[in-house]
This record gives sequence, C-alpha cells and structure tokens, in this order.
Amino acid sequence: MNASPLVSVILTSFNYRKYVAESLESVFRQTYTNLELIVVDDGSTDGSRELIDDLVRQAPIKTKKVYKTNGGQGSAINQGLNEATGEVIALLDSDDYWYPEKVSRMVELVTKNPDGGIYQHQLDTPYGKKRNSVMSADVFLLWKEWGKGILNIPDDHATLCFSPFLPTSALLFRREVFDRITPIPAGLRTCPDAFLSRTSVVHGPLYSCPTSLGFWRDHGENMTHRNEFGFRDFWLPHVLPELNSFYRNMNAGLQLVYEPELRSRVSLGRLFGQGAPSIDDVLPSGAIRETCVVSETGCYALEFEVAPTTERTIRIDTAVNGKKMPTLTVECSQGAWKQVRTNHDWILTNGCADIWISPSSLAHFRSIRLNRVKPTRNVQSVLKTMKRAFSFDRRGH
Repeated sequence: MNASPLVSVILTSFNYRKYVAESLESVFRQTYTNLELIVVDDGSTDGSRELIDDLVRQAPIKTKKVYKTNGGQGSAINQGLNEATGEVIALLDSDDYWYPEKVSRMVELVTKNPDGGIYQHQLDTPYGKKRNSVMSADVFLLWKEWGKGILNIPDDHATLCFSPFLPTSALLFRREVFDRITPIPAGLRTCPDAFLSRTSVVHGPLYSCPTSLGFWRDHGENMTHRNEFGFRDFWLPHVLPELNSFYRNMNAGLQLVYEPELRSRVSLGRLFGQGAPSIDDVLPSGAIRETCVVSETGCYALEFEVAPTTERTIRIDTAVNGKKMPTLTVECSQGAWKQVRTNHDWILTNGCADIWISPSSLAHFRSIRLNRVKPTRNVQSVLKTMKRAFSFDRRGH
C-alpha cells in the first residue's frame, strides 16, 4: 500500500435529516484529500434525500449517491462497498461526524501497521470519551487461547477483551480484509459493526489510535436504545450465530457460547482496571501524573518510600493508566522513611504507563517506582498468552 491510498468513505443514512448535513460536511472538511464518498440512503422518509442532493451538488471530492429501499444498515454498507474503489474503507453513521484530521491520522496508522485486520480511534461523546482507554492487540489470539477454542462470553476475560471495539464511525479497514468478511449477513439490519469488528480480527490485529478523531452522538434515537436490538433480543439470537458461522467457514478454531452459569471468575478486569471508575471521578483536580516506561508486558506493582510523619496512618490514592487503584493505608513510622508496596498488581503491556497521585497523597512520599513482580499462578498463563497477543505473534492463523 502506498503512503496516500485512496480512501472510500461509506456514509449510511436513514431518517437522520437533522444530523446528516454535519456528517457530510465533516467528510468534505478532511485534510486528507485522496478520498471518495459513497452516500447510501436506506429508504429515508424524512426529507434526508433532498438535503443530501443539495449538499453533494458542490462536493469538493468525488461523491456517489445510492438511494435504496429500506433493508437495514448492513445491506446499506454492502451496497456502498459495491460502489467503492479505494484501498481503504472507512465507515461513518449519518448521526456522527469526524474531526478534520481523522482520515489523515488513520491512514498514518494503516501505513505504519499494514498487517492490521481492523483500525479504530477514540471518540468523543456528550459525556466524555467513548471508552476510558483503547487497546491494540491480536485479540483473536486472546479469544482462542483463553477459551481453548470455545469462548464463553460471560467469562471475566471474555468480558474484558471480547468488546474492545469502538462504534461504526471509528472503524477503518483495508479493502482486502473487508472483501473477506463481507457481505454482511442479511439478517443483521443493525449492529453491523459487531459483525465486522469480530470477523476482521481473524485476518489481522486490532490497531487503535488513542486520540479522539470524531464525535459519537447519543441522542436517544440510536438503534441500540431499542429493546428489539438489545443484547438478549438481537445480539444473542442473530449476531452470535452469524459470527460462529463465519468462524466455522474460515476454520478459524473458535466457537462462541453464552453460558452465564459456567462463568469463569478469573478477575482479569481487576488486573487491567477495566470497569473501575475514571480517574476524573476518583482523584481530585490537581492530581500529578508521572509516566513510566514499561519495557515488557508483565505484572507490576507500585512501590513508595513514605516520609516520616507524626500521623499514625496515612492514605495514598493513586491510579494507573486512568484507573484508580485501591486506597493504600500505611502504618507510619516516626523518624524514619518506610518502603511500602501496593497490594494490587496490574498487568501492563510494553509501552508507557501513566501513574497519577492525588495531591494529598503526594506530600507523604519522596519516590514512587513501578516494579515488576511475580504473578500469581492463574495470572502466569494469562501473561503467557498476552505476550504473544500484544506483540502480534500471528502463529499462522
């Protein structure tokens, strides 16, 4: 792939007249210019098509319109793909919009990591970031090895790593991968991103950009707010069988099951800090951030040297990568420094780790270290798999 590939943007629309103009304009304002836009209207009845006609008449990039009868978002993406000629496919919902540098930043990510199955970026929402953090990993390898070929979705480790994906408007694919995972099954009128994300990773790792490059609207009319498209009424009876059918046809070596009564309790969520309150909720403003280099994926703990104090006990509040660690209560020793270690270990991947210390805690110690520690037995097997997954050792699958 060359450094400036043609990017095909497939924008799907259905009865979002109040939002579609901002969505279209966000594509026209991209700093990356080697673009084509395919607008697929899925049978709107609210005047969307007339507005789209007006907006694309003076479009600064090559733009195609596809007007079809209503068949759902999956069929709209399929039809848009038939018109796309680019090496890279980017998806956009008509109620969301992108920031001007979105495509440029994502093309950089693709060209630096040409083996990816799927690429994504952080999104802003009316309530803050869509996710507290994003991950890059060979997630399909994690699913296969943690599940030994059968992954029970309610398991703690499955809950953690089965859904690391952002919504449709954050997703981008190489065309050669997209062709292998489409057409989207006809039964998936909504949630096509659930199918595309979990099939694309069969063909390569997930690469994520932590920068917010777009805005995801939660306006109360989103399809995911409707009960008939919820997890039990739609995901389990429709999305899950289609995923398993894809994996079987690909001989991918994975089957998904939903058996909550057999849920594994390996608390990887605790180790990663997933599901914990955001740092903004747990540490006061003015928290100090220190960045430590993590040279190798492993199990780590924080160690402090606590200053002598007249207080009998002190409380130290910290967070790692934006997730609060349990408050550490330290029995103080008068007249001497005391070395203490948190009783909460974290699995960290190679790269950098941000350590946050609350201002009140900062006064009590003079040094802080992120030290490698020996993992417990059940964590050792997790680390063994993770080291392969986060270094993208594909092992031929």
